[in-house]
Amino acid sequence: MTFFKKPTGCQAGTVLTLWLGGLTASSLGWQWIFYLTGAAGCAWVPLWFCLVPSKPKEGRGSRRITAGEEEYLQKVIGPFCLLSFVLFCISLVYFYRQKLH
Repeated sequence: MTFFKKPTGCQAGTVLTLWLGGLTASSLGWQWIFYLTGAAGCAWVPLWFCLVPSKPKEGRGSRRITAGEEEYLQKVIGPFCLLSFVLFCISLVYFYRQKLH
């Protein structure tokens, strides 16, 4: 029951989108689900870049993570980003190779 004590955006967004998506599909048509969620995403991106610092040290006076958590994230994220990029490139090569044959 952690969701009700301390909701996160991901959980709340999933619940709201599923619920509102059904209402939207039944009243406006299924295509409008994509239009509305796309518009919401486009509206959210500028807010995110304005309000959320790119690094925890650049926070505007309020630290939301501990120093240990920050150190762990900085140690783990670097190698993971490189691995993700390599896997993405491999998948593109594989996709286009299959497409050409």
